[in-house]
Amino acid sequence: MGTTLLYIFEYFGKIIFWRMLNKELDLQIFFWFIGLLLVVLNLSKVSLKN
Repeated sequence: MGTTLLYIFEYFGKIIFWRMLNKELDLQIFFWFIGLLLVVLNLSKVSLKN
């Protein structure tokens, strides 16, 4: 599961980085991605404790 998440974030990260380079990044998408990243990090911390 962890590796799948890494692939997903790598994929989205490339899209976001490319859009930033082209200055076409929608801030809503950016903040959505950051929020998703925080949620996943919190979930992974919880699963590591158990």
